[in-house]
Amino acid sequence: MEAIIQSKELLLKVRGVLLSILTIFGLLAIISVIFPDWLPFGLFEFWALKGSLMEAILISYPAYLFGMGLNAFYLFRTYNNYTETPTEILLTGIGISVRAGVLEEVLFRWLIFLSATLFLPVLDWLLLGFMGLNVIEWVYVGVMCPVANFFTLGLLKQFLLHSTRWSIGAALISANSRFRDGHSYQGIMGFTVSWFMGMYFFWLMFTYGLVAAILVHFIYDFLIFLVVWTDAVIERRMRRQQ
Repeated sequence: MEAIIQSKELLLKVRGVLLSILTIFGLLAIISVIFPDWLPFGLFEFWALKGSLMEAILISYPAYLFGMGLNAFYLFRTYNNYTETPTEILLTGIGISVRAGVLEEVLFRWLIFLSATLFLPVLDWLLLGFMGLNVIEWVYVGVMCPVANFFTLGLLKQFLLHSTRWSIGAALISANSRFRDGHSYQGIMGFTVSWFMGMYFFWLMFTYGLVAAILVHFIYDFLIFLVVWTDAVIERRMRRQQ
């Protein structure tokens, strides 16, 4: 019964994300046709492969190790008394990893990011920008983008501190904040880790393409579920021995 409820919840989440993807894509497609110069990047530019996908996957091993280690630290210290079998946990993990890898990257790294490059300047203009008081631009350019650039070690500097279009860095931070907020249920640690992982996925997209970010995101999540599966297997064996 619990598995059925979780499946229904997962389907509802997937449906909601797909609706958001279709809506935002439709709007961006119309804008890219009528006003092609408005977008700072081509609508499908990030889908082009850049370099080797295998290289992108392999160089991400520190992220895999960190994710697995962090979750192993929390899981292996306690008895979690899983209600699902290890097989059910693994199958659920695969489904969630696919959903996160594909849908979250498409939504946050591609569509929300691109739409924010248009939305934020409009919002800035409405909030006294038409009077020369560019409050939103100042907050991002003067505070948020430099701080984000510092914590990401300058890897995204050309985008966060873009020389001619401030909305690119602002959109990057805005989209990643939405991604981070979606993981707030994981507590302060998940909230923080998701921000850094989101920025890393952005770096992968800009460097290797969106497909690379999708694959690495899937692998990262799947390996975490592999840790959960391992913990469930250990607990199952312990129960049998009692």
